[in-house]
Amino acid sequence: MGWLGATGVHSEAADARALVGSIGQLCDAYPQLHVIVNFFDAPPRSAEQLRVAVHHPQMEATSVPGMKTLFWRRILTPERVRSFSLVWVFDCDIAVHPSIFPLGILAGTLTSLRATLLQPSIRAQVHGTYHTWLRVRPAHMSCVATTAQWVELQTPVFAVDAWVEFHTKMLSVVKDEDLAVSDFGIDVTWCGLLAAAFPGRPTCLVLPADPAIHINTHSIEKFMSKSVVSQERSCTGTCKTLYNTYQRYWKNFSHHTGDCWGTHQDHHGLTRTGRLSLEGSTVRARPVRSSSTAMLTNETDEAMLRRRWLGATSVAYPEGRNQRAHFDGMLYALSSLMNAHSKLRIIVNHHDARSPPHEVRREPPARRPSTCDRASQAGQIEASVDSRITTTWVVGPRAVFWAQVLLPLVEHEQVDLVWLFSPGVAVHPAFHPLVEMAETLFNTNALAAGFSPEAHPPTRPACIATPSAVLDMSSSIVMRREGFSLLVRGVINKLPRAALEDVDLGLGDVLCSVLSRHLTRHITRVACVRLHSGLVLLDSREAMRNRCRGPCAETLQRRFAADYNATWHAEPQLCWAASSKGLRQLGKKKDPLSPPSFARQSLSKHRPGGRMGRALESSSSHSV
Repeated sequence: MGWLGATGVHSEAADARALVGSIGQLCDAYPQLHVIVNFFDAPPRSAEQLRVAVHHPQMEATSVPGMKTLFWRRILTPERVRSFSLVWVFDCDIAVHPSIFPLGILAGTLTSLRATLLQPSIRAQVHGTYHTWLRVRPAHMSCVATTAQWVELQTPVFAVDAWVEFHTKMLSVVKDEDLAVSDFGIDVTWCGLLAAAFPGRPTCLVLPADPAIHINTHSIEKFMSKSVVSQERSCTGTCKTLYNTYQRYWKNFSHHTGDCWGTHQDHHGLTRTGRLSLEGSTVRARPVRSSSTAMLTNETDEAMLRRRWLGATSVAYPEGRNQRAHFDGMLYALSSLMNAHSKLRIIVNHHDARSPPHEVRREPPARRPSTCDRASQAGQIEASVDSRITTTWVVGPRAVFWAQVLLPLVEHEQVDLVWLFSPGVAVHPAFHPLVEMAETLFNTNALAAGFSPEAHPPTRPACIATPSAVLDMSSSIVMRREGFSLLVRGVINKLPRAALEDVDLGLGDVLCSVLSRHLTRHITRVACVRLHSGLVLLDSREAMRNRCRGPCAETLQRRFAADYNATWHAEPQLCWAASSKGLRQLGKKKDPLSPPSFARQSLSKHRPGGRMGRALESSSSHSV
């Protein structure tokens, strides 16, 4: 079966004839290739002359005005493509001369692995791709193909059945007038769609060492109207339709397992060789046990692969100039923080948004954004200005976002540390003590580290960190993977969905007690550590509101009677001081007592007059 290629170009583009010539030579090199060239002039001007130039027997010309996605829908129909084995769609600024473009390798990889969708890596003449995981890099023979977070629209290669699924389920649900002006949202949705439609088959692969060259001719900016240029980068019709129709697939990275496929001397094709890793700058596979379920979501550099920190915040989508300015500032500060700490990645959740933002800036700002920036004036901004920042839209209290989005990532990935922070906290590396918090967590062997809801001086002048019975989860807190899992499974999942809104600010009042029960057998470990350094709050009024009162306290007292503001696990004689080698422990942890006895004592306080309360109180006194 043959291969079908398709591209679009403006008839007045300076390199239009050169593109047609390169495609003709590519067809000569691959007799099984047939290419459709669409001239998207509206109305067409010199397209008729160029159609004459498209005289190669393996080429044909069409004229569908607008964005390429409308051309895909109208021309590359399921009926049109069924006689081919693959569909390759590519932009006019991708160099496709047969001496440059690795079409044979892409087709062979697609067929050998029975993959649904893949792309070459991208090498740029000027600008290639904002997504670092799609950029060209050296690859060992053990990892010539690997999964990617998503595949871009520049030059994807589809198995024909995957294209039919994509055309039927995605292109067909979007209006023609929307496809004509914007393709935004397609590439962050189609991987999830195809992974669900073809389980067991690799989806959204990239070939790290087999690049396509992106020339970046800016055809859209040159030949489309200003309104189309603005909408093309906006989450308008196409994006909103896809998000509302396929929320479960939007930025769904479950297909991104981190698997590598490579070659061996005793194999004649590609086989799964292990998980993605880096050796210097070279991509290679590392063997894993067959029972491993490790997953990767945004593996973009060496530090990320070896050890990663995951930060998360939940914020209302900004409306108005002041809110957008604050939001822009937070994103800039987070990018600076990640520049300082390469192992850190961030997820920003919009807890009040049922549809994506209206305007998305794809390039990270080189300086702090201002209201003078054109992108800021154009409209609202999605959080993913940086490829290291992922955006989600989970409506409701942040605990729902933690349980639905963070927990699967944390439990299945190489996450050492989870950082939960409020948007009201200054996160720029000049202000936020993230490294201090992380090192305190690891050096004290605790499960969580943060700050107390109230200002408490250290018990000794030398102490810089002390055990804590409660932590302020409304500001900034770091947790080990184990501790975060216990927060979700031991606290959040035990509360009804309707109650999470009330108790959001009080989860730190029960967290440390729940974690301490888990550590009962570890007599040298403490659950929570409080730092005595400070945080910079951008809004002091926000800090005053962050208190668990009324329904919050009542719900936690009722659901976690033995753990709410419990002090049985407090360690007043223990703290950590600074030394030349790091933190030095002062004092010893007291002998652990049985948590059930303390639970009975706590319960008896809530029922002092009852017969069961007196019995439990008597039982507790004997156990002590």
